[in-house]
Amino acid sequence: LADWLGVPVQTASALRYTDVQRYVREVGRDAVRHIVAWGGGRSFAEYGIHPVELVVSCLGAEAIGVMRRGDDQFWQLLINFRSGRTAVVNLCLGTNTAYAAAVTTTTETKLITVDAGRLFLDTLAGILDFFEAGRPLIDRAETLMIRQILDVAQEARASEGFIPLEVIRWANENGVWP
Repeated sequence: LADWLGVPVQTASALRYTDVQRYVREVGRDAVRHIVAWGGGRSFAEYGIHPVELVVSCLGAEAIGVMRRGDDQFWQLLINFRSGRTAVVNLCLGTNTAYAAAVTTTTETKLITVDAGRLFLDTLAGILDFFEAGRPLIDRAETLMIRQILDVAQEARASEGFIPLEVIRWANENGVWP
């Protein structure tokens, strides 16, 4: 609808604008092989987006499968990406778990705790950048991949094994998303 009306649209979690993404930009996205992300919150429906956004914003929209482990309080998502890259998302509901990520590159693994003091300032700066540019600054394929990972992770079958993320993969391969 936004495309049809010519309206620029983007969505993002506050965890798109952190020291983790700055580090990934420094080393280069292609150097990142694996990410483990942690976070807390009240519910998966409300807080699951944050560590998933962190992972996808660092690895891109090339997730090919997701599996869920754990229980209603301790969610763990295993996400496979193209080129053998992987991610683990740990969401510990009802706990005081800081948002953080361990990023493994071709040369090191670095643990980065999200600076909660800068989180919303950096998010507001990202929103202002969007308005200044007048166009989306976040790849739509990433936004849709995040949504698909969240949706699939909540399905009962996600606890039985990896669920392929076929719709987004097909769309990316066929150039459906600009």
